[in-house]
Amino acid sequence: MAEGLRGEGMDVVATDDDTWGLTKGSRGVLKMDYVRAMTEIADEDTVVLVSWMPQGVDWTGEIRKAGVKGYVLVGEVFDGCCGHQWETWGNPVHRPKGDEGEGTVFEREGYAMEVVGDGGNQISRYCSEKSRVTRTVLFRRVD
Repeated sequence: MAEGLRGEGMDVVATDDDTWGLTKGSRGVLKMDYVRAMTEIADEDTVVLVSWMPQGVDWTGEIRKAGVKGYVLVGEVFDGCCGHQWETWGNPVHRPKGDEGEGTVFEREGYAMEVVGDGGNQISRYCSEKSRVTRTVLFRRVD
């Protein structure tokens, strides 16, 4: 296992590419981007937690490619400021022209989506109040 925390029945590994320079002095956080983390750490028993993925960017394709058991996304979803509207969330308004495939990208790759947190107890991106648009969403592999 990579450096991290060992728990009963699970290992926890924190990674960050340090783009924002916030990991200085952080203990136990491995400096690596998500692609490297998925390649070197993830396996079929892994559950990945992603908090506030950058807007217009999709990491979930690499996460699914690693064959993980599931992944949890926290942030503004569907029409918010996290992830890519089609690739990450499957928002049909943003389906690219020429994409005639059945279902969303994540469904085609064997994952189902479930909103597990409605934001009522989550803090907004401004860290100043409870959010009305932040959600926690689970994508689990369908076997």
